[in-house]
Amino acid sequence: QLTAENFRRSPLGAYWKDVPKHPLAADDFMGRQAIFSKLMALEPISKIFGPSQIHGLPTRHFFWGYSAQLDWQWRTGRLGDANGRISSDSWFGAMNYSLCVVPLAAALDAGLVSTKEVESVDFEEAERKEFAAARAEWVRFWRSLQSRAKEPEPLTTEEHDKLRAHVWTCHMSSLHAARPLYQALLEPLPLDERRFCEG
Repeated sequence: QLTAENFRRSPLGAYWKDVPKHPLAADDFMGRQAIFSKLMALEPISKIFGPSQIHGLPTRHFFWGYSAQLDWQWRTGRLGDANGRISSDSWFGAMNYSLCVVPLAAALDAGLVSTKEVESVDFEEAERKEFAAARAEWVRFWRSLQSRAKEPEPLTTEEHDKLRAHVWTCHMSSLHAARPLYQALLEPLPLDERRFCEG
C-alpha cells in the first residue's frame, strides 16, 4: 500500500514535486514521468481509485508501478545520459515507450486528453501500424474506466482485481508489439543483460 511516508522515503519522493514543472515528453526521463502523472490525473477516472492521494494523484493507481519501474531503469543507467535524455539506443527506453506513450496516445483516441494538452509529445512511434492493436486495447481499457467513472463509488476489491487483469492484457499487448520492433537494440547488450530482458 502506497502511503505518504513510504513514498517520501522512495526514490520518487526525492523529485516528484518537480514532475509537474516538466512538459510531457517522449524522449526525456522527467517528461515521461510527467506523462505517467498526467495519466494518473485523468478526469473523471482518477476518482474511482479512492480518496487517498499523494501530490494530488490517487495512491491506488496502477501507473505508480510503471513510474517506479521507469525510475529504476533511470537510476541503473539503462535509459540514457545524465542530462535526462532517453537514448534512442536504449532497449529499455524503447520498451518503456510502449508502456507510457502508447497508453497516452490511446487516451487521446478515447477523448480523455486534448491534442493541445499533448502537443509536446512525439507520437511518431505510437502511430506505427505495429502498435495499432496495442493502442486499440488501451483505448478499450480507457473507455471501460470512463464508463465505470459514471458511478460515484470507488472501485471495489473485486473491481480492482478485474482492472489489474485488463491492465495486464494492455501491458502484454504493448510489449508483444514492441519486442520485434526493438530487437536490434537488445542484441548489443551483454549476454546476462539480454537474458534478464528476455525474462
